[in-house]
Amino acid sequence: MGRTGGTGNTGPTGPAKKTAILQLGGQWRGLSCVEAPNTLFFDLAELAIPVGQAEGQAAIDPLFVEACQPDSIRVLSAQPDVPLAGTLGACVEQGQVVVRAPTTAARPVSVNVLLAGVRRNVTERFPVYTEEQALQNDAFWRQAVAADAAVPAASG
Repeated sequence: MGRTGGTGNTGPTGPAKKTAILQLGGQWRGLSCVEAPNTLFFDLAELAIPVGQAEGQAAIDPLFVEACQPDSIRVLSAQPDVPLAGTLGACVEQGQVVVRAPTTAARPVSVNVLLAGVRRNVTERFPVYTEEQALQNDAFWRQAVAADAAVPAASG
């Protein structure tokens, strides 16, 4: 066996878009992938805290719940559309997003809540692969991006 040659140009590190395609609600649906040690999915819930109330709730999208490991969905952030005096709290309770405000407001408060959940049946962090598997994975994603580029954009 001869000596190993120099390292060549590796090219780009990966495609701009990765998609997980899952069967949800009886259809094949796409979710965009994010690079992370856990396989996480994200969703945005919107809810209102009514006038004179200090709490609001909204159901979590059932397709998002179906895509995630049971009891893995958590609130990452909650942002009201107006400043509130004190700390806004948000959590997941019995399949709902619940937001509690420190005081009641004189008008309805709209809140955007960022949720994260672990992909169902994929809970291992930092799985170990071989170099061959890494190269095959890179080739797969390059092929998938090339296929996406070949599909003409829909006109509207």
